[in-house]
Amino acid sequence: MQLSSLPDNLEEVIDVVSDWAVKTVQEIVKALAPDGRPFMMEFPTIEKEIEDYLQLKAGGKEAYKLSLREMEEMIATKLQESAVSPDMILAVHPYDIAVSIHIDRSARLETEMAKRAFDE
Repeated sequence: MQLSSLPDNLEEVIDVVSDWAVKTVQEIVKALAPDGRPFMMEFPTIEKEIEDYLQLKAGGKEAYKLSLREMEEMIATKLQESAVSPDMILAVHPYDIAVSIHIDRSARLETEMAKRAFDE
């Protein structure tokens, strides 16, 4: 009989938590975007996205804070409306999701604007 070591135990715990996190995220994505787009939302044109992004940038730090809070509330509300349990909502950290969305959007739009400036 071989005794398991602390690293072995930690690896097992990490595997269990990782599996749970993946399943949780998959359930949330399925609840929020059943057909690949956010529920009740249309994709804006790239021009509209850039326009909105530039307005947000012009508003400075306070505009970003407000936008993050609004997105956090929207995410939590959509999850509640999609019958995701309150415990699961807390576990996935809607604020962190909002920050990630803002970062991804910012990087994508900055790249697009740089490309357009280069092409002109």
